[in-house]
Amino acid sequence: MRKRVWLATAALAAAAGGAGLGAPPARADSTVLNVSPGLWEVTVIGERQGEMQIPQDALAKMTPEQRAKVEAMMANMPRTMKHVMRECLTEQQIRDGMRMLDRKEADCQRTIVTQTRTVLEVHEQCAGARPRTVTARFEAPTPGALQGHVVAEMTQGMHTMTMTSNVTGTRLGSDCGDIPPGEVRRE
Repeated sequence: MRKRVWLATAALAAAAGGAGLGAPPARADSTVLNVSPGLWEVTVIGERQGEMQIPQDALAKMTPEQRAKVEAMMANMPRTMKHVMRECLTEQQIRDGMRMLDRKEADCQRTIVTQTRTVLEVHEQCAGARPRTVTARFEAPTPGALQGHVVAEMTQGMHTMTMTSNVTGTRLGSDCGDIPPGEVRRE
């Protein structure tokens, strides 16, 4: 099964130096997390607290059936989630910092709190239509292991939702098999 999953890619982007939060591209120096290219298995365990409301202008554009379906889907979202993905990380992605994730938003301010060969911590504060605060900390104790913790708090009107995710990544080997670079496969 093929599926793009932001957090798995963000974890590997952080490993490659991009942090998945729009940090500058990685450089081939001591500020890039020390990870090896190859096939990685990333497990993300997340927990959601609070509820996000669907914007009223979006609800107004829906038919009654669409609105009921979306509201039911939101009400039935699980509070905890576990995803296991595999991704092929190349030397080029490490050098480039996975630029596909280096998104820039006018209403966001990003700060690199810590950036060493073994730790990368990034803080992002966004205002505007989608206000949120994200703190991501990744550690690479060895070139074949990655651990991370991400806390994202989103506010809409009077409602706040907090997503807390723990990320673990393990390099399975240098051969990516049939998984092409840039593709995430959910296990």
